[in-house]
Amino acid sequence: MASSEKRCLYEVLGLSRDCAPEEIRSAYRKLALQRHPDKLVKSGVPESEATAAFQELVNAYEVLSDARERAWYDSHRNQILFSSSTTSSSDSSSGSFVPDLFSFFSNSVYSGYSDSGRGFYKVYGDLFEKIYANELSFAKKLGLPLPKEAPLMGNLDSPYVQACFSFSFHSIVQLYILTTLLSFNLTIS
Repeated sequence: MASSEKRCLYEVLGLSRDCAPEEIRSAYRKLALQRHPDKLVKSGVPESEATAAFQELVNAYEVLSDARERAWYDSHRNQILFSSSTTSSSDSSSGSFVPDLFSFFSNSVYSGYSDSGRGFYKVYGDLFEKIYANELSFAKKLGLPLPKEAPLMGNLDSPYVQACFSFSFHSIVQLYILTTLLSFNLTIS
């Protein structure tokens, strides 16, 4: 049912891109009854697969039922669907890897909230490590002061205060990298 391949949110709900909000609500309600994990598990589908299918459905509904999120998704749909979240290990070790952040704006990039595999903490922890490695690399290349050591992403057992600090720090790191890249690109061209 749910696979690791990115699917269009309209496809998940079985709708066309020009559908009305009422159609989104109706399709979600119908599919939620069909794809509820309890119902799928009883029919023989493994629990993890049933939960992932339902999570994909809920995500599609949450995005498409909100007018602002739907407009953002519509304008970035191609980048989200056709961007690659895989890179070669040589790219990331050399510091030349710039992660494609579009795919990380969807909860379809993770499955569950574990510290391994495709779990939330593993996926976003790896992403923030790559961003921080890029920041170090750019700072060295551009002769800028080296940034402070990034806090750990945390995990399921992390205290609330640590998780909040980590997220706010990584948001600042992302802004810094984007402004550095923009200024670097402007000086080259």
